[in-house]
Amino acid sequence: MAGPQADRTLKKLVSLKRQRAEQVHALAIAELRAEERRLAALEAEMSALDPGQGDYADFVLAMKFGRAAFLKKQADAVREVIGRKKQALQEAREALKKAIHSEGQLASG
Repeated sequence: MAGPQADRTLKKLVSLKRQRAEQVHALAIAELRAEERRLAALEAEMSALDPGQGDYADFVLAMKFGRAAFLKKQADAVREVIGRKKQALQEAREALKKAIHSEGQLASG
């Protein structure tokens, strides 16, 4: 049977793992929100190019010089990043759940 020192060490390690999982989870949330803001800014810029929303001459020039296509390509890339960030957030959430569960198991047993 493990002694009190081993129990304290194990609890400390599990606590550190939980803290790390919390940090990774918080970072994943922050990164996802940043990408969502980036996408919103790109979409706002694209909607400003809409001929129904603004000056038609600006729209024609934007199309002529490829601004709209460029913005769409960037927005698509950001959507892909958001998808990966959502997956990373889900993985971080699962790791945090496991760490909390492990900590609870040690506390109760």
